[in-house]
Amino acid sequence: NAVLVKKMKKDIFLSDESNFEMSSQETCSQESSWSLSSVGRLEIRNGIHQLNNAVHMLDSKISPVKYMIKKDLNESNASTVRYVKRKANETIHCVLDQIAPAQSSKILELVGADIKPFPVRVESDTSITNLIAKLYSESDNNMLKCQLLSLISSPNMHTKSELMELIPDLTKHKIDQSRTHASQHGPGSLPLKKELSHRNRMDEVKLDHALSFFLNPDFQQICSYGTKKLEFDNGEVVTIPQIVRTTCHSLLIDMYASYCNEEHFNPLSKSTQFKLLATCAAAKRSNLSGLDNITADGAASMDNIIATLKKLQEHDISKDELEETTSDVKALKLYMKTMYKFDIKTTSHCKDHCIHFALSNTKDVLLQESCTDHIHDDVCNSCNLLGNVTEQIFKSIQKVSDEESRDDLYTTTTIDINNVKQWKAHQLRTKNQDEARLKLMESLEPHQLLLVMDWAMKFLPMRYREKQSDFFGQKGLNWHVSVAIVKPENATLQHKTYVHLFDGVRQDWFAVASIIENTVMTIKKQMPNIEEIFLRSDNAGCYHCGCLWLSLYGISQRTGLKILRYDYSEAQSGKSFCDAKIAHMRSKMKMFVSSGNNISSAEEMKAAIMSGAGVTGCQCAVADVDTSKQEMTSHRFKGVNSFSNLEFQDSDILVWNSYNIGIGKKIPRSSVLRQEQGETGLNVLNDFSEPRATYGAIKSKENSTTANHQESDIFECPEPGCCATFSSFHDIETHQSCGRHLINGLSTYEKVRKCWVETCNANFNNTINFSNMSDRGTEGTSSEDMGWALRKERKFVRFSTEVKDFLKQEFEAGEISGKKSNPVTTSINMRTKVDEHGVRVFKADQFLQPSQIASFFARLSVMSKKTAPQQGTLDLPEENDDDLFNIIREIEEGEIREVILNEDLQ
Repeated sequence: NAVLVKKMKKDIFLSDESNFEMSSQETCSQESSWSLSSVGRLEIRNGIHQLNNAVHMLDSKISPVKYMIKKDLNESNASTVRYVKRKANETIHCVLDQIAPAQSSKILELVGADIKPFPVRVESDTSITNLIAKLYSESDNNMLKCQLLSLISSPNMHTKSELMELIPDLTKHKIDQSRTHASQHGPGSLPLKKELSHRNRMDEVKLDHALSFFLNPDFQQICSYGTKKLEFDNGEVVTIPQIVRTTCHSLLIDMYASYCNEEHFNPLSKSTQFKLLATCAAAKRSNLSGLDNITADGAASMDNIIATLKKLQEHDISKDELEETTSDVKALKLYMKTMYKFDIKTTSHCKDHCIHFALSNTKDVLLQESCTDHIHDDVCNSCNLLGNVTEQIFKSIQKVSDEESRDDLYTTTTIDINNVKQWKAHQLRTKNQDEARLKLMESLEPHQLLLVMDWAMKFLPMRYREKQSDFFGQKGLNWHVSVAIVKPENATLQHKTYVHLFDGVRQDWFAVASIIENTVMTIKKQMPNIEEIFLRSDNAGCYHCGCLWLSLYGISQRTGLKILRYDYSEAQSGKSFCDAKIAHMRSKMKMFVSSGNNISSAEEMKAAIMSGAGVTGCQCAVADVDTSKQEMTSHRFKGVNSFSNLEFQDSDILVWNSYNIGIGKKIPRSSVLRQEQGETGLNVLNDFSEPRATYGAIKSKENSTTANHQESDIFECPEPGCCATFSSFHDIETHQSCGRHLINGLSTYEKVRKCWVETCNANFNNTINFSNMSDRGTEGTSSEDMGWALRKERKFVRFSTEVKDFLKQEFEAGEISGKKSNPVTTSINMRTKVDEHGVRVFKADQFLQPSQIASFFARLSVMSKKTAPQQGTLDLPEENDDDLFNIIREIEEGEIREVILNEDLQ
């Protein structure tokens, strides 16, 4: 070895070589082997020789390297370290001067920060390394495999080739990935959870425009029961009612694109629209439920009957018999929700479908329609299911041995059966009352006008930037919408909307009379050719009032425009033009606020609606009702709640229970009038100003059926069972407001089957025998009796002393404790309350529904605020034990409205 070292020194000196490469880059180690082989000596000699030659060519003034370092610099003496440092400095500056002459120091300063020392190789525990490699091979989770590999993939522990030899099928990409993970998060550590960063670059105006369309009530409906949980990004969970979307997302987006083309609006991208709909998740249409209170109660009662049938299985009732009854209930529910409304006809051979028969008043010949041109010899199997179900379920209840359970089941089933009957009658009345609107629009003359009226839901003030103090405790703004529909000569129907805005007003008959008078006066100025007016509104308390009817005669005299008729729609049913225009105006106001404006008063509300080009055909006025001019306070109009259609003939009023049923009952105005109402004198603070588009067109697409369906008809009617399709959003709105729903056409063979069924059942009459329960039959008459669909006369029954005392104790306990009694809980407690002997306090016929208890509590609350009586001194007059909710609502409506209004104004 000594001879070899001497020879190596001589060769290095002769070739001017002075240094050598320590180790290969792959091992990344600072540890050198000083025992050189012959091959290593040759490579070093050639390398140093080439280095000296290259340096000499760049700068001849630099002396060559005289010797190489034989050991670690840390162990060398100071003179050797200074020599190496000097020669390295000369060589580096010599090379850098060739890149940037006279600027080598600057370049060295730039690259000096990026020069990293060679990592020190760390010896790893072989057993731990093998264990990690085994865990890596057995794992199926990519994130876990990356974490495990990062423990042993550090360059100073293993090279890539060593790792690939240790773990089969390992790739260089996975090694690089694990090393990146180790450098960012640490070897073997979990990655930090990324904070959500929201990109708020979406155009607020476009967003509000899209939401106003997607959240339109035409495309979703609220179920009568059921909730859904909505989770926010911060983890908060909010419970919302179950929503049913009646149209699939792709079709809804196509509809929106067509709607934007009509409005000449540039929408959001399709991908963003899909994300918006996915964010507002909703249930499928198959879960669709009630549309209004009566419909919701009917559908819920169907489910209650099914639940009752399941309870009967616990009392040893035949399972096969109950399953058959359950199938009948489900079939009846489907029929009631879809096809029944299409089977209803003005005259029909089936009693359940004949409007004349179902709505004729048996007590007044003037309010009934005879079916002399046809006989009722047909039986509808679907309608007959209700009778079959009633008979079967009551027979099953009779078999229950426990008396208390039998009474409970009978009571709940009786209520459910009555709710289903009311639902059926409600649909028939709705179909008949809609005929008044449809026929009137078809026969409208150029000198006539149809005025559709409705109070819109209170508008809560909106601000572009809203503080919490501004958000909580807001008082809503009242607004009343009147849509005037006219038919000019040789033209289609047109509409013009008049909106009255109030900062605060009582929604009573006098406010409606003031609005009607002001609207009629405005119509006379803007449309001088109009001579006669027809009124239509919902069956609400503020509209359905004898004082309002009596005041219309004076309005006709003062304005010069004769009011001919006043028709009401069936309560809580139908979609009028008012709803469509209200939706457009709400959308306009939301876009107005999104543009950086506020709506906190009626004046700003008008500015929002009229901003830009305004809303087609809509004009607004800010007004206030002058209550000091109310002179009429009472009347002697009996039977107000039973009349749905009125015709004014000079000083007489012709009334009907239902549209076009009978010749009408004439009531002389003088026989019911106590005091004449003078001019209402509505205070107009900011008068009407017409928009750019004065009129809106009503174009009906009557020939839209499945037979002539076009590819462009992407809008489908949301009414279950209707097959009408349309090419624009405007057409579908028109169809819902003034069109007739179309039933799916039957195939030839389907018609043959239907005729065969009717023939087989022509002489079949199903009668229901309640056996021992005949004396406790359900409320109302069966569908085989004339007038079965009319509203039932309310029966006033005084509650027993025990029931009153129980409800008062529950109410007062809630007032004292501050935790008000829940009507649902109170109803359950009433059914289960027992005395000290374990005997029930209340019988089944004394049980009250939650709606009855809620109305009873509401009246107690009003009376306690007005009179502040002592505990146990509340003395109530007779209540309606069967329909308390409706009775109290009408009897106490004025008192409750006054109390609530005073609280709002304070």
